This record gives sequence, C-alpha cells and structure tokens, in this order.
Amino acid sequence: MESNQLHDIYQLLSLMRENKVRSTLEQLQEQAKDAESKSLIPYGRKVYSQNEEDGIIQEIFRRIGTTNQRFVEFGVGHGVDNNTLALLFGGWQGLWIEGSTDACNDIKNQLPSVLGSRQLSLINSFITKDNINGLIAAAMPPGSIDLLSVDIDGNDFAVFDAISHVQARVIVIEYNAKFAPPIEYCMAYKEDHEWQGDDCFGASLQYLENGFATKGYALVSC
Repeated sequence: MESNQLHDIYQLLSLMRENKVRSTLEQLQEQAKDAESKSLIPYGRKVYSQNEEDGIIQEIFRRIGTTNQRFVEFGVGHGVDNNTLALLFGGWQGLWIEGSTDACNDIKNQLPSVLGSRQLSLINSFITKDNINGLIAAAMPPGSIDLLSVDIDGNDFAVFDAISHVQARVIVIEYNAKFAPPIEYCMAYKEDHEWQGDDCFGASLQYLENGFATKGYALVSC
C-alpha cells in the first residue's frame, strides 16, 4: 500500500474517532440534564480549549465565584488551544509556561498586547518538579490563585505535587484515560521525560482522584 493511501486511512480513522467522541459526549450531556442537576457535563463548551473545558470552567466559577481571577497554566502549546485563553478575554490575568521555543514565538506574535500590558506573562522553559516553583515565582507573588491548569504529557502529578508557591482553588489536569477506574497508575518521575505517543505518561483518573483528595480537593468533572 502506498504512503498516500495509508495517510488517507489514518485521516479517516481519526475523523471517525472524533465523530464517535462527539456523539458520545452529546449523549452524556443529554443524560446528565435529566439525571443530576449538579452535573457539569451539560455546560461543556469549547471556545479555545481542546475539548469542553472552557464551558465547564466557566460554570464552576459561576457556582463558587472568583477571588483574584489569576491563573497559571503550563503546557499551553501554541496558545490557541488551551484552558485559559478564553479567561484572558474575560479579563483574567496569569502565567503561561511552555517548553517549546517555536510555540512561545507564536504566542509572542499572536498576543503582543496582553503580553505587553503584563496581563499575561510567558516563560519558555522545560518544566521539572525542581524548577516549577522558581518559574512561577518569577512572574507571580505567592498565595492563592483561582485556577491552575497542568498538561505536560508526563510528569503532571509529580510537578503539581511540588508546587508550593501558589495554591489553586480549582485545578484542571490531564489524566491518562487508557487506565480506567479503578486502576491506579502513575508514571515514575523522570526529569527529562518527553511523551513518545505511547501509553506511559501521566496518571490514571483514579490515581489523581485519590492523590488530590489527600490535599483537600474533590473530583467534580472529567
């Protein structure tokens, strides 16, 4: 089979997966409307997030209110597909940390005004559990923030666990959906880890729920 045929097959499979995810999510949203009034699933909506995170985040803060409307997000990619860009348009301020120099250059080109006004700080750095507090401290005073978003495709929980400079009221973190509850899985910390597209990354939902519970957090949506 020629490479262009393989490419077409991969594209078709990807589209089928996306359609299946969308169809399943819509079914869940309809069920949640009838089944449980507190469910956040019906509020899911994509503005700039990868999936439905924008709407869920908005609804969480509608219910609990905001304090300082400050955020920290790391693993933001090119800045147009993450969990806090929509908040910037709502007047929030915060910090983005991204390891890719090319992605950071794109952000600088796309968002010169919010960077120039210091509404948004941007740090280009590879993140480890040893440097995360220093990176945050370079751009933000210590204390409470409203939102922390973590998505680095690997050492997510270990890095979160090391954060002491700020304390977030709400946390968004990627989980490894390959290992469904009740499986508890967390990759062994490796400082220079970069995701290779395999199953060995991050932590399972059950591991995260248990780990966050020890810190006073509760799972409210996924």
